[in-house]
Amino acid sequence: MSKGIQLPESFVKDVFRLILALYDYELGGDVSAIIDRLELTLNDKIIAMQKRQAYTAYKTASGIEEREAARQNYLDLAGIHKDWRWSNETDQRDCER
Repeated sequence: MSKGIQLPESFVKDVFRLILALYDYELGGDVSAIIDRLELTLNDKIIAMQKRQAYTAYKTASGIEEREAARQNYLDLAGIHKDWRWSNETDQRDCER
């Protein structure tokens, strides 16, 4: 069974407008603006899907090393700077105090 993904209503409308414009051969300046919006929306959706997949891998990892690698991958995709991340070493130092 395949997964469903949600897309903004404006994106779907732009896809239909683009298809109709290409069908009618009305390739004006408005079409390039629609294509730019579609590209941005698709890129945002792909990044969100990648982040979700990385988060799921982090939450479902079986081993500690595998979980940490998946967590770091998710934080990289999410754009969290390395200085803002906690680690197991940091937790251990805080507990020793």
